[in-house]
Amino acid sequence: MSVALEYKVPRILWENLESVLLAQSRRYIGELAKRLGVSEKELQKRVLPSSDSLMIMIQDSQAESNQCKSYVQHGTMTTYCRKPVAYHSDYCTVHRQHRMTLIPGEEPIVVQKVKDQHTMEPLWVKQNILINSQGHKAGVLYPEEGRMKLFVLPQE
Repeated sequence: MSVALEYKVPRILWENLESVLLAQSRRYIGELAKRLGVSEKELQKRVLPSSDSLMIMIQDSQAESNQCKSYVQHGTMTTYCRKPVAYHSDYCTVHRQHRMTLIPGEEPIVVQKVKDQHTMEPLWVKQNILINSQGHKAGVLYPEEGRMKLFVLPQE
């Protein structure tokens, strides 16, 4: 009787883990072969047979179905968490047990996240208007020219 197990692991993590495990295994087999006085290649064939393999299904953690659907607060703006989901859940490990709920009311505005830059605060776009995490206008986006104009507000 075969049992199918499924674990969700981000692609980059799996590729790094796989390469480290393979390199460490080969190194260990090389050291072991020297101690035993046998051929390293023969020992590798016996210890790491190519027919004994494990089927791995790599899923894209950037796909919307694999992103956390919990709400998170950025100032006055509420967005989806979007971290990779935990095994058998629609939520990441943080939001699996504790999630924020939305209060029913007005229809939420649709905004799009601007790619984060370390020199700027998080920004969103609503019809070419840049909005900061407090929901205030922070600038204007000119998509046809490929530029944005940020407002400089005096400190109070």
